[in-house]
Formats: sequence, structure tokens, C-alpha cells
Amino acid sequence: MKNIYIHRRENWNLLKNESLLTFAENHLVRFTYFPELSLAEEYFKPVREPMFPERYQQIMRDFTNFCEAHKPENLLINMQDKAIILEEELQLWMKQEIYPRLAAAGAVRKGYLVHDDFYSQLSIANTAKNTINSELHYFETREKALAWYAATADRKQG
Repeated sequence: MKNIYIHRRENWNLLKNESLLTFAENHLVRFTYFPELSLAEEYFKPVREPMFPERYQQIMRDFTNFCEAHKPENLLINMQDKAIILEEELQLWMKQEIYPRLAAAGAVRKGYLVHDDFYSQLSIANTAKNTINSELHYFETREKALAWYAATADRKQG
């Protein structure tokens, strides 16, 4: 991905007991890894440029590479601020190319925050259903998603 920068920074108190984040970002998307939750978040920024299939595919390849480097058990795909409609061909590509790589990297739980656009919600739901080896959750807010992942991490440790 062009113009991506890897940083280690303080967490800004987004999560308790989380001192360092690894993230990569450009003007369209930000990837964040939360080590204590074994969570990789993909956040699509609210930019007004169109999301062409080729650009979306490159972002998903980059996110998959990011996940293969960090091996998260949990994924949070945050599309609340960007309505993206995945055409059937792109949905199939995700199921054949991306989801198997994410599963091989260790992802067992996927959570989605989706835009309130009905067609965006429908295309994401159609893409995510029946994926290989993963739990699937939808969240209303990022805070609820992070709390659920934190509770999941606590159950594993306890």
C-alpha cells in the first residue's frame, strides 16, 4: 500500500491495560493491532472518493498482509463512516482469496461495524456469511465491539 506508515504509539486510553499499538494508515484506511486483545482493526476513513473494486482489493490485500504479520485471533472491520457496496464478483473474490488467508493467519472471530446504508449492509452481510472457520458478529458501536473483544480475552485468560 502506498504511503503507509508503521508506528508504535501510546493507546490514548482506548483500551485498559493496552500500552502500545501498531498501526498503518493512508488517506483511505487505517489498520490497528491491539496485542492484548489479539485484535486487528480495519477502519475505512470517511473520504468522499469512490471505492473502486481494484482499490478495495488492494486495501484488502494490504490488510491481509498486516494480519499475516501480526496473527490476530480477532478482526474488527469498521465501515461505519464509509458506505461500501461490494458487487457479487468482489464478494466471491473475498470468499475465495481473502477469507481463507485470514483464517490461515489465525483469525477466528470477525466483527463488523457497518454504515447505515441498507445496500452497504446487505453486501457486507452477503460477503461475510458462510466464511471459513470464523465467528461472525455485528456491532452498533466501536466501544461495544472493543468491550466484547475484551470480555472474550478475559474469558480465555480466566
